[in-house]
Amino acid sequence: DGNSPDAWSTGLRRLDVHYSSGPNNRMFYFLARGSNAENGNDAWSRYLVKQPLAMSGIGLDAAYRIWFHASTTKFTASTNYAEARTRMIEAAEELFGAGGREAIAVRRAYAAINVGEDVDEPVVNPPSAGRD
Repeated sequence: DGNSPDAWSTGLRRLDVHYSSGPNNRMFYFLARGSNAENGNDAWSRYLVKQPLAMSGIGLDAAYRIWFHASTTKFTASTNYAEARTRMIEAAEELFGAGGREAIAVRRAYAAINVGEDVDEPVVNPPSAGRD
């Protein structure tokens, strides 16, 4: 919207709740659609420092399922950004398995908004054409 912060900071406490939710909205975008490695692109994050510098998204359906599970079974009225990250990782692992690409994507999406450490994203090798 041009007014919400792109990342978490201690200054969020002084903002209207609608503006202070901007980083979490951005996290969800990264989780679903991924990011871009080019500085200046709207989907770029300076907080993604592990490899690759652009994270892969997991798709809207999987991102929504994780968010819905966490928000309906794990979040409370006082859940902050750090706790939301932890609960989202738990939800991803419950739905898709521990250590899976969805849980890694949650870690990276929160890292992209300055919540928690970034992690390396395993490279998925596409199948080679012509192999028997």
